[in-house]
Amino acid sequence: MVYHENREYKSGFPIHATVFKNINFLAHWHSEIEIALVCEGNLTMSINCETKVLEKGDIAICTGGDIHYYDKKNTDSTVLIIVFRPELIDKIVKLPSGLHFSYPFIDKSTISGLGLSVNDIDEMKACINYIYREIQRQDTHYQILVASRLIELIGLFLRHLPQQPIERDNYDTAGGSIRLIQKAIKFIEHNYLYSISLQDVSNHLGISPAYFSKIFNKITGQNFKAYLNTIRIEKVNNLLKSSPDPIIDIAYGCGFNSIRTFNRVYKSIKGYSPSDIRLSIMKQKDPLRINM
Repeated sequence: MVYHENREYKSGFPIHATVFKNINFLAHWHSEIEIALVCEGNLTMSINCETKVLEKGDIAICTGGDIHYYDKKNTDSTVLIIVFRPELIDKIVKLPSGLHFSYPFIDKSTISGLGLSVNDIDEMKACINYIYREIQRQDTHYQILVASRLIELIGLFLRHLPQQPIERDNYDTAGGSIRLIQKAIKFIEHNYLYSISLQDVSNHLGISPAYFSKIFNKITGQNFKAYLNTIRIEKVNNLLKSSPDPIIDIAYGCGFNSIRTFNRVYKSIKGYSPSDIRLSIMKQKDPLRINM
């Protein structure tokens, strides 16, 4: 899990389409465009400070650089997420630099406010579902069909949704605050294994700790310490599954300086202890030995 994402595409075709059940994902950003369609249930999503509870049939659109997160908030949901690089379609559709939709969430209020028809929304959903099916099947020449439907989908967004540029270089604007938090997320991602503080990140950004704390909470939905701890725990969790190293070594290697603090934070975030996941992995690998 990476929070300033630099995604790789194994097939050389720069698009992913994945269905997630009960997704939880910390605030992050990337240069790709991300489109989410809620298939079942509801979940909370935030894009650049705007937070919505999305329901079945709602759509969200994140453009490059948008800081966004998913929070299931103890509710069940299934969401289809498409992520692609603009270069996939830019020979035909040259998207404006700094593209941002004024209404990144297409829900009941947006549909009503913009006067969109049921047919407009159905066309968007049909494109999203078609793209997903083609990527899963990967039949002959699926890339051509995916790219053509993606162009159609972006065309529908551009036709029906107003756009506005975001001024990311002026720190006194909303876009400037987003730019600061982009830099903060990148700094945390590169330094989480060290003993970093809110003051360290503020110094890196050249702003006061109070101002940084205020805009960080607003944009990411978490305070700095909670965000840092969650990143560390996710890194630990991945290593618990892939590395034979002792739990204490993994914890210290991911930025924790007290095993007591690590155990407390891990259980508060995951709901179980780190030894539980190690035991679960051991059972999967050698169930007979564990049960002897």
